[in-house]
Amino acid sequence: MRLIHISDVHLDERRQLAGAIRVDDQGHNLALTNTGACIRAVRDAALALGAVDVWVITGDLFDTPNPTQLEERYAVEVVEELAATAPVVVLAGNHDVPLAGTGATALECLKLRANIHVVELPQVLVVCPGLALACIPYPRRAELIALAPEGSREERYAAASQELKRLIQGLRIKAEREHPGTPKVALYNASQDGAVVGVQPRALTCDNAVHPDDFMR
Repeated sequence: MRLIHISDVHLDERRQLAGAIRVDDQGHNLALTNTGACIRAVRDAALALGAVDVWVITGDLFDTPNPTQLEERYAVEVVEELAATAPVVVLAGNHDVPLAGTGATALECLKLRANIHVVELPQVLVVCPGLALACIPYPRRAELIALAPEGSREERYAAASQELKRLIQGLRIKAEREHPGTPKVALYNASQDGAVVGVQPRALTCDNAVHPDDFMR
C-alpha cells in the first residue's frame, strides 16, 4: 500500500519571488507555474518507484477561499493528472474555507471530477481496498466556538479545541467500528500541539490545536 501525502501548496497567482511578481513567457505568474511543476515532480518521483494507491492533499491547495480562474485551472490540471493514476483525496484547509465559516470553499472546482474526493466535513473514506482514511478538514472555527461556553476569547478557543478532540475521538470510534481489522490513516488539517520547527516550538495563538495522541485514545 503506497499513500503519497502532499499539503499546503497554496496556489496563488499573486505570490512574489524575490520581492516581485515574475511571469513566464506566457505571462503567467512564475510562482504559480513553479508550484504546479513541483506537484508534478512529486508525482513523477513517486511513480518512478512504483504504483501509487492513493494521493492525499491535506489542505490549503489554494491560498484563498476565492481563487481566481487561473488558479482554479492550474489546480484542476495538476489534481486531475494525479487522479489519472490513483484516487485523490483533497481536504479543505484553513486557507480554503471562508473566514466567516459559511459558504462554499475554494474546492468547488474539483467536485464531481473523476477519481477526486473533496472532503469538507469529517468522514471516513475508503477509496482503495484495504485502507480506511479518517479525514478531518480544517474545523470551521466559528462552529466550534459556538459550542463553547461563554468566557474570554482564550477560554472559548480552548473549549473549541476540546470540541475538536471529541470530534476526532468520535471519528476514530466510527472508523474502528465500520472497518475492523483494516489499516487506518488519520488525515487532518489543524495545528499540532508540541510541534517544533527546527529547534523552536511552533505555536499559533488561539488556534484549534490537536495532539497525535488524540487519534489514539
